[in-house]
Amino acid sequence: MDPSVTSTEWDDGSLADAVFEALAAVTGVDPTDVPLPEVLDLDALQRLFAPMAGDPETDGSSRFEFDVDGCRVTVVSDGTVTAERLGMDASTAAVTDRDAFGDALGRLVHGAATNDVPVEGGWACADGAEGTEWGIEIYRVKRPDGAT
Repeated sequence: MDPSVTSTEWDDGSLADAVFEALAAVTGVDPTDVPLPEVLDLDALQRLFAPMAGDPETDGSSRFEFDVDGCRVTVVSDGTVTAERLGMDASTAAVTDRDAFGDALGRLVHGAATNDVPVEGGWACADGAEGTEWGIEIYRVKRPDGAT
């Protein structure tokens, strides 16, 4: 299962709870700490979608999407709520400690070297969350054969 995407059903429960749970599952934060845009009214969204959720006649053709904290949330009229971490794949989503970071970085550098992409230099990297940006500089890469 891809840890950067999760889906849940909310046919008779709270849409807000389903949104918080889906976001918490892909971000790894407690559902009570999930930030939502102030302009998003989950109660209004529930009133809009609740009559359709769990209805066998609903084909899932109505949907509402919004982005929050580096994730895209999709609410579908069939009662499905999906949260997806943007800009991540399964290999980067699984980086949970220093060793996993080293492994993921090694795969990234190896892939670049295999494709003759120069990896020395500097980059500004953002994770999609407002205000979260890192400056990254690679000043030397030593290959396993000792070449640089």
